[in-house]
Amino acid sequence: MRKRIYCAVMAVMFYGLLQISSVNAQSPVQRPLRITGDGVLSLTTNEGFEAGVVSHGGLFENNVFAVGPGQLAGTIVLANGDTRTWTATLTTTFIDPTHVTLQGTITITGGTGKYEGATGSIEFEGAGTLEGTELHYTYTGEGWIKY
Repeated sequence: MRKRIYCAVMAVMFYGLLQISSVNAQSPVQRPLRITGDGVLSLTTNEGFEAGVVSHGGLFENNVFAVGPGQLAGTIVLANGDTRTWTATLTTTFIDPTHVTLQGTITITGGTGKYEGATGSIEFEGAGTLEGTELHYTYTGEGWIKY
């Protein structure tokens, strides 16, 4: 009789652990995030392209769109094909007529693959050079992503 009770208790405990594990496996987890990139933004078309490296994704390519004064948006395509959508606020400060500093906040608004429904925030800073009607820039940032 004791053996049956012991087996029943163990089975209930094991089942409970399985339930906790399955809930935790599907709950989004917040993780630290770092990004480094270089890009070019056309000041005539308000479109650009950048490439870099991001944690939780590796190498990336990114189409950038200026959607308003100090407002950017885009979709990062990661090495495995997953994407992350984002918006950003940007402040530029001219050092001289052709050099600027950049700083702002990127807000992760979703994605595809394992990043579907992702959220996050990244504070970034960088520098740029105006060459004709193009801004060539580099930046780094740190923050978090939840997926």
